[in-house]
Amino acid sequence: MNSEIELRDLAARFVLASLRSASTDKIRPIDWWPRARTALETAAGTQSFSMMVTKMAKKLQVETLIMSSNKEIFSIGEALGTQFAEFRKLCMRESIYIVAMAQMMSDQARDQEQPF
Repeated sequence: MNSEIELRDLAARFVLASLRSASTDKIRPIDWWPRARTALETAAGTQSFSMMVTKMAKKLQVETLIMSSNKEIFSIGEALGTQFAEFRKLCMRESIYIVAMAQMMSDQARDQEQPF
C-alpha cells in the first residue's frame, strides 16, 4: 500500500514519463508545464490507469510513447496496484503541486546531467 507521499511521487514520475515522449515541435516550451498540468487534470478524470495514460498522451499530442516512457509508465501502473482511485483523486486535487514536483525533478536531473 502506497502512502500519499508515495502516490505524489508516482504522479510526478507519471508526468515526467509522459512528457519524455512529447515534442517542443507540438508544444511551445513556454506552454510545457501548464500543458502538463491541464493534461494531468483531464487524464485523471478517466476510469482506469490505461485510459489515463491514453488521455494524457492525447492531451500532450503524443501519438506513440518512446520506450523509456513505456517502461516508466508500466512500472508506475504496477506500483499503483489497486490504488488507482486514490491516485486519480490525488492527481485531480493536487495537479499544480504534482507538476511543480515534476518540474523540480526535471531541473535536478538536468543539473546532474541525467535525462528525466
